[in-house]
Amino acid sequence: MGEKRKFIRIDVCTEVEYTILPMHDRVLRSESKNISQGGVCILAKEEISKGAFLHLRFHIPDSKR
Repeated sequence: MGEKRKFIRIDVCTEVEYTILPMHDRVLRSESKNISQGGVCILAKEEISKGAFLHLRFHIPDSKR
């Protein structure tokens, strides 16, 4: 059985802050599971509708910024 995904997913577990736009103004915290050219998988603490817009902020360990 071959790979059906268009883009390769890379496992990346890092802290993520996200806000669901435009209806929410609170920042939620979670972590990422994987990332690809087509998107990112985060372990959200609430249901997010398909097609929703998110503002994401990733914590990158050992970064100077």
